[in-house]
Amino acid sequence: MRPIRTIVVTTLVPAAIASSFAVAHAGTPATRAAPAHAPGHVLVKFAAGTDARTQANLETANAATRIGSIPDLRTVVLSVPLGAEQHVVDALQRSGKVEYAELDGLASATTTPNDTYWPQQWGLSKINAPTAWNTTIGSSSVIVADLDTGIDYSHPDLQGKSVPGYDFINNDSDPTDDNGHGTGTAAIIAANSDNGIGITGLCWQCRLMPVKVLNSSASGTYSALANGITWATDHGARVINMSLGGTTASSSLQSAVQYAVDHGVVLVGASGNYGSTAPFYPAYYDGVISVAGTTSSDGLYSWSDYGSWVSLAAPGCDYTASLSGYTSSFCGTSASAPVVSGLAGLLAADTAATGAGITNAIESSSVPIGSQVAYGRVDAAAALSALASAPAPAPTTSPSPSPSPSPTPTAATSSATFTGSTTQKSLADSYSISTSTGSLTATVTFTRTSSMTVQLVANDGTVISQGSGASGLRLTASVQAGTYRVVVSAGGRSNYTLVVNFPQP
Repeated sequence: MRPIRTIVVTTLVPAAIASSFAVAHAGTPATRAAPAHAPGHVLVKFAAGTDARTQANLETANAATRIGSIPDLRTVVLSVPLGAEQHVVDALQRSGKVEYAELDGLASATTTPNDTYWPQQWGLSKINAPTAWNTTIGSSSVIVADLDTGIDYSHPDLQGKSVPGYDFINNDSDPTDDNGHGTGTAAIIAANSDNGIGITGLCWQCRLMPVKVLNSSASGTYSALANGITWATDHGARVINMSLGGTTASSSLQSAVQYAVDHGVVLVGASGNYGSTAPFYPAYYDGVISVAGTTSSDGLYSWSDYGSWVSLAAPGCDYTASLSGYTSSFCGTSASAPVVSGLAGLLAADTAATGAGITNAIESSSVPIGSQVAYGRVDAAAALSALASAPAPAPTTSPSPSPSPSPTPTAATSSATFTGSTTQKSLADSYSISTSTGSLTATVTFTRTSSMTVQLVANDGTVISQGSGASGLRLTASVQAGTYRVVVSAGGRSNYTLVVNFPQP
């Protein structure tokens, strides 16, 4: 019987037999920053009926010379002065003599790291990590905290990767790994990569913050874990990985999770290795991306926990670092969670990205694999695209311009915009609005569901107005001066934007 309120860490399942290999010293990964187009090249397709002399005059006027063509498309390749590519494109388009003019983009093979055991790391290929690495290999300004058994600082795949951490088992600043579990999860997140040895991590340039909350037997208390979450949050972690958990709920642990969420941190937790739908904490808590383990064919491993409360799935077996400089096979949702944490680290390289925006991009872009998890199996390249295409967050409250003077003064109005999502674990969100007397309007647009409900609720709990319907749902009500709650809800998963216009108090 498990001790009450003791964390039971997800570890290697019995069928996963670890094999070890010697590795050499690691180096520093290179940074890739490829141009988006070929320097000095422009592509143009002249409009039908444009004679050769007109074409030649346009090219001469823009200091352009033909260097090639795509005959079947009636498109020519022009050489133009370096730095003038966009200027030439704009001039040709303004001429009215072309169907199109554009920069000559660059294509490249997906990034393939040269690490020794990359060919065995099927999981990273499965989630399209090489394509994602063409866009970013992360940033050294992004810190991913790994709450686990600590880290082996001397391991070649982890040397030079860490910022200062803490040991809540021995209450000191030396979170050295005395079990191996934390070293394995840390390397999956951000091992030294593309350096000719060892393995490849997901976020090549991310920095690791080791926070030791588990002892040499890979167990620890909820109090240590809660301390680890808040400490990592206070010390600059953008992402927190938790390849651990227990079967008992805890208000203290839930409060620690909420503390991190309120500070914009992305939390990732292993769903557990019991092959069960029962809650596993802290992954079960709203605000934590809970992760199940999948096979190379996108089926769930038999040992992986699952259910509507489990957000995502990720490959459940990987080669990773182990103690004494070795590399081992590592399986379990302990291996799945750091894949998602590493991906969150990649997305966090976008300094404008919020914690909620990163979570939404990863979840909304996942590959459907059935009903055993709420969203699907992660896709690194698709998540980066989803983040890049997401609209910039609107300010929480932005007063509209004051009205022009008139014989009858009109009350000024304010507008508040909120973005969020509902999940199987959290079907409703509530927002507080302080208003003066007048008319309040709430409009909600949404995706991933066919209908939502909006309620205006008074301070005493009375529902003033309510409406349900398709995206674009609008609710209008007369209000007196005071504080109200606008509640949006859905029967399942949704992404929404709520705009509330109200008399300025």
